[in-house]
Amino acid sequence: MTDHLFAAEAEIVKRAAGLPGAIAADLAVFGGVLRCGACKRERPVGDIVSHLSHGWPKCCGKTMTWVTGRQVAAEAEGEEA
Repeated sequence: MTDHLFAAEAEIVKRAAGLPGAIAADLAVFGGVLRCGACKRERPVGDIVSHLSHGWPKCCGKTMTWVTGRQVAAEAEGEEA
């Protein structure tokens, strides 16, 4: 019985380890930039898997906001996405 539980736990851990990659693949299609809410500095979104696994990037002591490519384009045209 115990071996069965360890095998089930190992399978759950294995599947969960791939979750950030699966989520990142879905999110990457939105493109865009990361923007600081305080100083408005922008940077490329970068490695989404790393952000999901180890924490979202910070600037000015605050978590940066993901501004999608669609939002960036709308801002450039002077409208909201």
